[in-house]
Amino acid sequence: MATDTESDSESWESGDNSDTNTLLSEMDSPSCSYWDFSKPSSSTRYKYLPVNVDKFQKQSATNEKQQENAKVDKNTKTDSDQTASFGITSSAKASESDRLILNQNATNEKQKKNAKEDKNTKTDSDQTGTTSLAKASESDRFRDVTDADINSFLQEQLNKNTSKKTKSDLKIFQLFLKSKHDEKRNIEQIPPQELDRYLSFFFLSATKEKQTNGTFEYEPSSLKSIQQSISRHLKDNEYGCNIITDDEFHKSRQTLSAKFKNLKSLGLGNKPNAADPLTDDDLNKFYMKNVMGSNSPRSLTNAVYINNNYHFGLRGVTEHYNLCWGDISLKVDTNGDEYLQYCRERQTKTRQGENITNLRKSGPIAVENKIDRTRCPVFQYKLFRQKRPETMKKEDSPFYIQASTFQDKN
Repeated sequence: MATDTESDSESWESGDNSDTNTLLSEMDSPSCSYWDFSKPSSSTRYKYLPVNVDKFQKQSATNEKQQENAKVDKNTKTDSDQTASFGITSSAKASESDRLILNQNATNEKQKKNAKEDKNTKTDSDQTGTTSLAKASESDRFRDVTDADINSFLQEQLNKNTSKKTKSDLKIFQLFLKSKHDEKRNIEQIPPQELDRYLSFFFLSATKEKQTNGTFEYEPSSLKSIQQSISRHLKDNEYGCNIITDDEFHKSRQTLSAKFKNLKSLGLGNKPNAADPLTDDDLNKFYMKNVMGSNSPRSLTNAVYINNNYHFGLRGVTEHYNLCWGDISLKVDTNGDEYLQYCRERQTKTRQGENITNLRKSGPIAVENKIDRTRCPVFQYKLFRQKRPETMKKEDSPFYIQASTFQDKN
C-alpha cells in the first residue's frame, strides 16, 4: 500500500503541469497582460476652457489629427482588448481546468483517506471480534462447577464396594451403641475418651449374626475392617482424632490386638473363604466340556475372559466391566510374532490413581501359542474381533458384549 506522500506525488505528477507553471510565472511578472486594465482618455479634459483661435485652430488641427490617430488607436486597442479578453477567457478556462484537477485530486485523496480509515476500523473491529471470540472460547474451555458438583464428584469417585462396606460396618457399631449403652448420638459427636471406651467394649464383645465355619466369632480381618470403616467415617466428618494412630485411642487398639491373638488361638485368621487358583487340570476340563473354546459365542467369550484374568491380572467384576475395546492391542514383535498387550490400564484395586507415580512400566502381554491354536490367546482375540459388530470396535466400546449372534449349543 502506498503512503500518503507517494499518493500525493503520483497525483501531482500524473498530468502535464507546464501550462500551470507558465501561468503562475507570468502572473508574478509586472508586465503581465492579465493585470493591464485600460485608463480613461484625457483628450477632452480641457474642452470648455477659453483659448487663442490660431492656437485653437492649430490645436484643433492637431486635435483632429490626434482624433484620427486616436480613432486608429481605438480600433487597434479594441482589437487588443478583444485579444486580451480572449487571453483572459483562455486563462479562465485554464484556471477552471486546473481547479477541476485540484478538486479531483482532493476528492481522490479524501477517498483514499476514508478507505484507509475504513480499513483501520475494520481491522480494529476484526481484532475486537477475534478477541471476543477468544474470550468466549477461553470461557467455554472451563466447565461451570458448584460446591454440590464437587461433593457429588467426590462421592462418585469413591469405591462402591468400599462405601457399601463402610455403611454396613457403621450400622453394626451403631446397633451396638444403641443396644448395649443406649447411645443415640452420632459417632462423630462422641468425645474421644468416651469413643475409645466404646470401641474397646465393641472389639471384645462383637460376634456375627449367623454362625459360619462352626463359630459366631469374627475373623481378625473382619474386626480390622470394621475399625478402618469407623476411621473413614470420622475422617469424612472432620473428627479431631484418628482412632488408628492417635494416643487418645490407645486402649481400644490394645484391646483389638489382644482379640487377634485370642482368635488365632481358636484357629481363625486363616482365610477359609479364599478362592483357589485355577490349575492346568481345571483349564483342560473347561476345554474338554466346551466351557472354553471357539465353538460357540459363549465359550469364546469365556476363553477371552479367562485369558484377560490369567495374562493381564484383571480382578473380579469391576475391572472387567470397565474394560474397553481399545485397552488391549494386537502387536507384532521384531521376529514377526503376534502378541497381545494390555496397554491402557484403568483403575484397579492396587492402583486407584491417587499416586500418579504408581504405574506399570510396561503393560503385561500374552504371546501366541503356536503348538495349539485352539488355546492360543491371540487366535481367540482375533476370532473375537472378527465376530464383533463394526459399531463395537471403537476405542471406548465395551470389551465384552452379549453372545447373541449364534445360539449356544451347550
